[in-house]
Amino acid sequence: MNVNTFVAIYMDHSSAQVMRLVNDTIQTETIDCQFNHHEKVKALHKSENIMHNKEQQLQSSYYHAIKEKVKDYADILLFGTTTAKAELQNILKQDPQFNTVKIVLSQTDKMTENQQHAFIKNHIKTHLV
Repeated sequence: MNVNTFVAIYMDHSSAQVMRLVNDTIQTETIDCQFNHHEKVKALHKSENIMHNKEQQLQSSYYHAIKEKVKDYADILLFGTTTAKAELQNILKQDPQFNTVKIVLSQTDKMTENQQHAFIKNHIKTHLV
């Protein structure tokens, strides 16, 4: 498989690092979820129901932004510490555009940027080359 069709995402519910290999270096773009502590407190002052609706709306926007970044790739590695990667995988699988895309999930511990890059390079070496 060609590494130019591969993208990796280290993510949780608050941010995602979208990484791809370009000329033997990993380029990273961060996508942040807009539902943060400030938004939660602001919505909670109105009502708990409004807070949950706001959270769902902003989480949906977050996953959609990630989906737009990975729509042109044939191989996607989702890894991280939370269930956010499985939630994103379910969203991608509902879209027919991703029917032929290979999506791999991997549960990991919290990782530094260097550990993330090593994890991705190892995945490419063992699964794509």
